[in-house]
Amino acid sequence: QIPPPLPPAEQALVLAHEIAHVFASHGQETLSMQYLMHTLFTIGSLLAGGGSLAIGIEESLGNLLFTLPKSREMEFEADFIGLVLLARTCYDISGAFEVFRRLNSGVEGAGEYSSTHPSDESRAKQLEAVTDEIKQYQMTEFPPAFSTPSSAEWYTPPTETRSAWT
Repeated sequence: QIPPPLPPAEQALVLAHEIAHVFASHGQETLSMQYLMHTLFTIGSLLAGGGSLAIGIEESLGNLLFTLPKSREMEFEADFIGLVLLARTCYDISGAFEVFRRLNSGVEGAGEYSSTHPSDESRAKQLEAVTDEIKQYQMTEFPPAFSTPSSAEWYTPPTETRSAWT
């Protein structure tokens, strides 16, 4: 059975989170980190005389100790930036923390340490801790520069006619 669609504000939250990953260059950061780790572990394993099994074990440890914690950090950063984006576009972010609590990402408590994402509860608590910082960006209406001009403001005829040829 297909679950019902998310309400528009929750769709905006998810979209802002994903846009924040792009703004923060998380994809490039992850690729760079994985390339560096793989290179270091391969060199270390070769110098120690280990084979492909040693490389696999070292990469698994590196993943657990470096990659996964960094990934969870990136998720929090994307949550924070996404909420700032929403606050700047007049979305009321007060309900966002409950959305994170019920996302049901499947990550629970201790399982967080072997996951790329923080647990839902951990995520909500981290964001609640920075609520005041995020709310400083909250807007309730767009500034005049972003308001839609009336049709009369789009085109104002010249007050005097001039010929371009004189």
